[in-house]
Amino acid sequence: MDELINDFIAETRDMAQALSGAIVAWEAAPDDRARLDEIFRFVHTVKGNSGFFDLPRLQQLSHAAEGALAEVREGKRPADRALVNAVLAVIDRIGELVQALESGESLGSEDDEQLIAALSPETAVPALQPEAPVAAETEAKKAVRSIRLSV
Repeated sequence: MDELINDFIAETRDMAQALSGAIVAWEAAPDDRARLDEIFRFVHTVKGNSGFFDLPRLQQLSHAAEGALAEVREGKRPADRALVNAVLAVIDRIGELVQALESGESLGSEDDEQLIAALSPETAVPALQPEAPVAAETEAKKAVRSIRLSV
């Protein structure tokens, strides 16, 4: 099983690294369907694999992001700045969790629920919603930079 989990870690890190360009492109053009599909596939794959390995935190986060992205894909929800930032935050957390899994360190879960709630169109989570467009761009770039550093 150790070999399989190591493969999962390596695959997830490789996919996240490859995805970093798509995330930046999606942030700039949230209506870009190809980028949306690429990000959706990533969280879908992480969700399935984390279910197989019984990694509930990864599964909950990726499931929530997958659900929000599915709504966008179905035209039920716009890909607004709040959603883009929330998805970026979840992907950043996925990277942190995979890193913690690899290193054996513990990573607090106190804000997982806040990250998941930020994906909901009905929930406004002030800590995750930037006050100005410049702040939104900065937060998204920090998230991408964190992904790159953690992979």
